[in-house]
Amino acid sequence: MHPVRPIRAKVLGSDSFLSMHSRSLYPSPVQLTIEKLIYGGDGLARVPASGDERRGKTVFAPYVLPGEVVEAAIVEERKGFARASLVEVLVPSPARIAPRCPYFGVCGGCHYQHSEYTAQLESKRQILEETVLRGAKIPLPPIELHSGPEYGYRNRTRMKFVIQPEFALGYYRHGSHELEPVRQCPISSPLINQAIAAVWDLAEEAAKYPSLREVQFFANHDDGQPAALPVRARPVTAIWMTATWKPRGD
Repeated sequence: MHPVRPIRAKVLGSDSFLSMHSRSLYPSPVQLTIEKLIYGGDGLARVPASGDERRGKTVFAPYVLPGEVVEAAIVEERKGFARASLVEVLVPSPARIAPRCPYFGVCGGCHYQHSEYTAQLESKRQILEETVLRGAKIPLPPIELHSGPEYGYRNRTRMKFVIQPEFALGYYRHGSHELEPVRQCPISSPLINQAIAAVWDLAEEAAKYPSLREVQFFANHDDGQPAALPVRARPVTAIWMTATWKPRGD
């Protein structure tokens, strides 16, 4: 059997999954075996029990998959659990794939693109079953999965603006309120991606409206009719958005 080549974080979609604002609370990474995924996409693992503990403390880590063995840095510790950032995947899941989105792992918008799509759906089905059973104490009948396209399906996208010191449009980075500039969002519909590109092209004009903070892009069910609605901005901004962008083909 050939040894499994360790997969470092930079291979998974970013230079590092350890946030600039996160500092490990342990002198070296801990090795974890991922038991399952939980709501929100984090993996659940346990550190070895110590003292009179009956079982080890629960650790939550992002961008991992069930069954994987990983190294992670503990960045937050509380009485009942800890949070960690992924450092390295030592033994990858067969379901692990290269994420399509170049921003994955930096942008905080998506949590499952490192997983093959059928495995994503199965994880979400298990999460739903466990959530209902834990909260309502009701076991669900077998859940039949109904899925749409893996990419290009979202017809509503909300993004953030920064006007100073220079224009940027994007999403918050994972675990922070720092903006990650984004020029294309693979899970958003083609028409919404046209709108995102158009807003970037209008950066010089947008700089005249310092009240811009957020924008929501909408498309109808067949991706034929667009809308862009500024959020937390003066009404004049909505007039600017309507007047300056028309979808291609009109």
